[in-house]
This record gives sequence, C-alpha cells and structure tokens, in this order.
Amino acid sequence: MKTKRPWYKNGFVIGLLIVGIGMVVGITASDTNTGAGIATLGTVVLMITSIKRLLGFVIRIIKPKPKIESQRPLQPATIPASPIHAPVNPTITASVATPPPAPVPAPTPTSKPRKHKTESHKVAGVSFKQKEIQSIGTRNNDYDLSASEFKDSFEPWEKVYQYEFDLAAAELVPEEHNVATGNYAIKVMADNVHIGYIKSGSVSHVRKLIENDAIQSVDVEIKGGKYKMLDEDGDIQRESIGYYAKVTLTLYDYEDE
Repeated sequence: MKTKRPWYKNGFVIGLLIVGIGMVVGITASDTNTGAGIATLGTVVLMITSIKRLLGFVIRIIKPKPKIESQRPLQPATIPASPIHAPVNPTITASVATPPPAPVPAPTPTSKPRKHKTESHKVAGVSFKQKEIQSIGTRNNDYDLSASEFKDSFEPWEKVYQYEFDLAAAELVPEEHNVATGNYAIKVMADNVHIGYIKSGSVSHVRKLIENDAIQSVDVEIKGGKYKMLDEDGDIQRESIGYYAKVTLTLYDYEDE
C-alpha cells in the first residue's frame, strides 16, 4: 500500500507557496525586489523538485524490477499410524517436512587376532649328557610297583619310564667359541644343567632370535631312559632307550596377516 506524502514534504507545494508569497510581497510592498527574490527562490525549488522527479522516473524505467520467485508450497506429509495405537482421525495430515533419516555410523574395524608363534628344535649332543639328564629327573613310583600291581594298573604296550622330567626352568646360553667344533654354538640348559646344544642347522636362526630379543619363553621336553611294559600275554618286558630332548620356543605376539 502506497503512503501519501504530507504537503509540507512535497517540493511542488512548497515551491508554489514560495512563488505565491513573492508575488504577494511584490504587489503589496513598495520594494518589488524583495518579492521578486522570493518568487525566484520558489521557482528554484520547483525546478529542483522537477529534476528529482524526472531522475526518479528515469531510474525506475532503467532499473529492472527484481523477479519474485514463487515459493512452492510444502507438501503435507501423512503421519503414519502407530503399530500399537491407531490414530483418532486418520485424515489428519502434518505440514511439517519429514526429517531425513539419521546417518548410520560406520562399523568400527576390529583389530586382527593376535597369536602365539612357537617353533621346536631338536637338542643335539644329548648322548654325551645322559648322566646329567638323569640327574634332573624324578623317580617314577609306578616303575617300582610289584608285578601284580603293575599288571592291574596298566594296559599292554603302555610304557612306564623309570624317570619323569617335570622341569622348572630352561634357557639358551650362546657360546661365542665352542671347544669341540670351534664355531658359534647355543647351549641348552634345563634346571641349570647343561643337557646339549641347538642342532647346527638351526644355530644361525636361533641366534638371530636371541639377538633380536624375540623369544618369550623356552621349554624343554625330555623323554627316554629305562621303561617297563606289559606284552600281549601280560608279561612284563623291560627295555631302555637313550634320553632325548626337544626345545620349544614361544615367540612374542604377532598379528596374523
């Protein structure tokens, strides 16, 4: 709606009023110059107002009118009925836009399972350490059973050794110079008793593991010696084999690739 401008802010009205005052003064007063000056001032006001109006008209013609884009009305979204409670009036619609679904967070990648890696090595030179090996064994009470007790306790061909080896500690001790071979060697110690060496084909590999501090634990398994068993007729047979040993190395955890 266009607001009407007050008369005292209209340049044409002010200019005409000043011109009229000048004419009245020029007619009634003896000094015609004063009236002419006032009339001239009114004329100047009229000219300025006309020029402003003309410039405004020209600007409105030259300046393009802004396009008013009509906004598309928001489509009403029907509120879905609850699976539990039915709506009071099914025809009611909501004019609120349905919000987009919340983004589903990406699953957090799980770390790869960590495993223990083990490797076994035969102990060499045990044939020269038979007495030392037997010294760290424990006498097996089942070996000393009477014949009747032994027959009642075991099945045929089940070996019962004279000594059992439940070792408390084991370690590998590098030797920079082995007297027998003149080469680098690694001693195998069981309960602080030297029972043999890492076999020559594995020395270089095990040496790298020791130097890289990659070994978590060392376990030694000893078997052999004198043993008894029942044959198929139920008679006790006595045999003997040399002690032999195996070293199992458990390395520090690694990720399975």
